[in-house]
Amino acid sequence: MATVPSIFISYSQGDARAARRVQRRLAAHGVKVWLDEQQIRLGSALSPALRDHISSADMVLVIASQASANSVWVGVELQHAIAAGKPIVPFFIEPLTGHERFKDYVGFDATVSLDFADGINRLLHEVFTAVGLAVPRPDVEVLKQGLRELAKAERALAPLILGFLDGPGLHAENLRGVLEVPFHSLDETFNALYDIAPGTRAAMHAAYGFSRAGAGKNALMAWIRDTRDGDTVLATAVGQALNSAHIPAALQLLEACQQPNNQALYGFIAGNADQMNAEQRAVAVRLVTYPVREDTSKLGDVLGWVALKHLPEAPEIVGMWCRWIKAGEFDGPRRSPRDLARYLLDARAEGVGGFDRIGKALEGHVSDLMRSCEKENVVTAVEHLRNLTDVGAPEAMDILRVIERWPGTAEWVEWRARDAKAAGTSAAFVYEMTKEAVGARKWLDASRRAKGQER
Repeated sequence: MATVPSIFISYSQGDARAARRVQRRLAAHGVKVWLDEQQIRLGSALSPALRDHISSADMVLVIASQASANSVWVGVELQHAIAAGKPIVPFFIEPLTGHERFKDYVGFDATVSLDFADGINRLLHEVFTAVGLAVPRPDVEVLKQGLRELAKAERALAPLILGFLDGPGLHAENLRGVLEVPFHSLDETFNALYDIAPGTRAAMHAAYGFSRAGAGKNALMAWIRDTRDGDTVLATAVGQALNSAHIPAALQLLEACQQPNNQALYGFIAGNADQMNAEQRAVAVRLVTYPVREDTSKLGDVLGWVALKHLPEAPEIVGMWCRWIKAGEFDGPRRSPRDLARYLLDARAEGVGGFDRIGKALEGHVSDLMRSCEKENVVTAVEHLRNLTDVGAPEAMDILRVIERWPGTAEWVEWRARDAKAAGTSAAFVYEMTKEAVGARKWLDASRRAKGQER
């Protein structure tokens, strides 16, 4: 029967937090781990007990950093591991793959703090795969014990850990002091809490941790797997201005959604577009436009507006708006002609690019509505005109010209021959509404001129 290997962890005391974090997570999954907790090491010789632990281990995992590269003690442990024929596996927390001490070994990359938990997961996968086993779920009781030990070592974490394990947890306003704790301890806590009690409570704790300190990414990944889109928790985590170092992880979370989370995405773009690099902006554009958004549901129009405003270099976003208009997304009932008119007006006021093409798409759509020779479609076309006029959007006059020309076309002559009543009623309606629109436009233009003269 396959058994899980035992692992000896070699590390410098300066990397104690990282080493203990790895040890606690491995132990929670049933791995036999030995960690030298001796704080003061005298001399350069290993004790018999320490030599036995290394000799009996199936693997020696070294926390690879500049500190451990310079550590005499780590060097002694590794020399004994080599002599005992034990595999040595570096767990890189700093980019030192070419260092003399580590260059001959294949290890695990955990150099990016926010991806540290992923490094442990890769290690777990390799450890269990090597013995023909799947990685088991973590033991909840072992996780709890580890967190209680962590609460004693990091006193500032005690309110969060004990508050969650023994009570309802902490509100966001009470997390401020907790979030000053070093990242490794904080990230380990949020991820472990979700493993202990998966659900909204643990996920929301992780969301606050991520939004302020970048901690809890793996807990949020698990929440997204459970909910498919991350719900409002994800919006809390990434839907605001973040530390620029946390943007790659935020994009990973948004990409993990099986269904688009428009609220989280538009908040993220609005808060972080100015500090994203070109590659990150390209990822954001792809998240907005692919898979193809066929409609404006679930705040899709708000996302589209924010994306158009903050990612003006992306023609795909303009294309998405044109597709929505052509498909009748702003004809009602989901989004109304008034919604589109307001977007057009705001675009002009804020100097948002791309709306000239969108205005042309609306002209084409209104023309199609009029060409259909269906009363309901004619009413919708006129509603676009009426709302553009009401809000004072410059596109009103273009749409007016489109509508005015249709009653005299061959299509409408044929419509009168086929259904005189419907065609006649529609023509009269168009006449009255265009006359009203012209009057409203003249009044609006005169009012604007008068205001300009007053200034």
